Amino acid sequence: MQFLEVLDLGAGGTVLVAILTIAFGLLNCFFGYRIFRFMLALWGLVLGAYVGATVAGNLADGQLLWVIVGGVVGAILGAVLMSLLYFLGVFVVGAAAGAVLADAVGVAAGIDMPTLVVIIVAVVVGIIALILQRVVLILATAFLGAWAVVSGALSLLAGTSTTPAELYGDAVQAGQLLPGLPSLVVLLAWLVLALLGAVTQFAMTRERAVAPPPPPVPRDRW
Repeated sequence: MQFLEVLDLGAGGTVLVAILTIAFGLLNCFFGYRIFRFMLALWGLVLGAYVGATVAGNLADGQLLWVIVGGVVGAILGAVLMSLLYFLGVFVVGAAAGAVLADAVGVAAGIDMPTLVVIIVAVVVGIIALILQRVVLILATAFLGAWAVVSGALSLLAGTSTTPAELYGDAVQAGQLLPGLPSLVVLLAWLVLALLGAVTQFAMTRERAVAPPPPPVPRDRW
């Protein structure tokens, strides 16, 4: 039993999820590296809440109270673990970006990307993220954030019955994002936004690195 099956968000809730997804994506896309530790805890909170609510829903046969309790407990544990295990978080973010990239290529090509290929790409990108943290984290947060923005926008275009997560799952299975909308157009929009976010992040971090030191404070001779 999936979490979204246990807790029906309704039309208004789905729109809210889409809007929050877009806002979260923009923050990640353009400022992901500078606020990475905060976003890492937030990622842990979101993922932990989803896993906790899903597990509790399965064990409690979908009772809403236990779904909420499981979500809260999972959110707390996820945020704490992701904050403490920094390098694990770096690997997870890199791996997530690799998985999304592999799936997106499959969607654009109209094929169901083999699970083994997705796993291999995710692991490789995750390992590279541990070696080249700044470069990969900027690219990963930019691409993940851009994908969140695109999926949130598509969720709004699809109507109030499809959340970004459901839309993404359907796209991976069916090889298309929205009926009548070429997947290549969506892929190009995602790439353009991701590159814009990456360039912005590289520029901001470079300016921060080469910023001149502040002038010395004059001392009173007396």
